[in-house]
Amino acid sequence: MSEKIYPGLFVGKGRLAAYCFDLQSFQLWQSLSLSSSGSTYQRDLRTSDLRDLPQFQTIIFACAPADRSEEAYIDVYHTALRNVLENCSYERIIYCGSTGVYSENSGGIVTELSPVSRHSFRSRVLLEAEDLVQRYAPKNHVILRLTGLCETLDVPGYGVGKNHWCNRLTRSCAAKWLEKAVMHSGLVSKTVNINEYTGCDQDSGGPYTGKRIVNLLSETIFGEND
Repeated sequence: MSEKIYPGLFVGKGRLAAYCFDLQSFQLWQSLSLSSSGSTYQRDLRTSDLRDLPQFQTIIFACAPADRSEEAYIDVYHTALRNVLENCSYERIIYCGSTGVYSENSGGIVTELSPVSRHSFRSRVLLEAEDLVQRYAPKNHVILRLTGLCETLDVPGYGVGKNHWCNRLTRSCAAKWLEKAVMHSGLVSKTVNINEYTGCDQDSGGPYTGKRIVNLLSETIFGEND
């Protein structure tokens, strides 16, 4: 008898995971978090042996670092990610990265084809994580570069009268994009931007700074998100 293959494993916890598990597509999914609490499997992603976990059709890696230190980033995007890639069994992996890897900071438009830069430890570690994903799953990965996650875009004064692009993505919207990526089984070996709101008043006058993230590939592949 062949081993049972489970629909999916969501690696990560918090509000984004909660929004995903509220969607019908994730009802049969299981979960695994960075620490050993609050998930289907009681493991520490950084140190636990994951080879006894069942096989999954899809794994979503959406862990966030405990803080903004270099050590915390390495914990998640090197140690934990490598453990999942090396020791879990899956048909496809969807890795949630960041648009912070792009080098643009002068108000220009950024697509998936724009130059990246290892200008800070965060961008360096995030790009190294993308390298790991491509190395371990060269033909069955999806890299989603998400803009800054938030609960709501309805923040008084947010972006109004500003000349800096402040790209943001609500967690509920991010969950819907993740659902689309899961359902689009033919999406492999792609890097895709996911953004919802630029947060800049285009009538306030320039010069703009930051970067204006464009969902070039995601809208081409999936269509507009609802």
